[in-house]
Amino acid sequence: MTDQAVQTPIQDLLNADIFELLGMAGISSKQRQDISTDMIATIQNRIIARLQDALSVNDQDALMAALGNRRNEEVCAILSVHSLPSLETMAIEEVLIYKHQSINE
Repeated sequence: MTDQAVQTPIQDLLNADIFELLGMAGISSKQRQDISTDMIATIQNRIIARLQDALSVNDQDALMAALGNRRNEEVCAILSVHSLPSLETMAIEEVLIYKHQSINE
């Protein structure tokens, strides 16, 4: 299977509106906002859990300090040392997992 064949379904899922996938396209904007807020919190928690599993407490503290001070090169270095993807990549992965799990439940 080529990278293009794999990337098309992944890109389609990533770009797909979760509400349409779940048959909820007609919900109110308030409901949409509330559900979106919950989804974002879930994805953020999943990323935090991944970081906690992979990093020591000292490295977690260093990562938080680097994030808080917007030291992107330091953030990348900490993640790289532990063979972790970028935060952006983790977010994309978790969005894909979330969408996949949601439509397959």
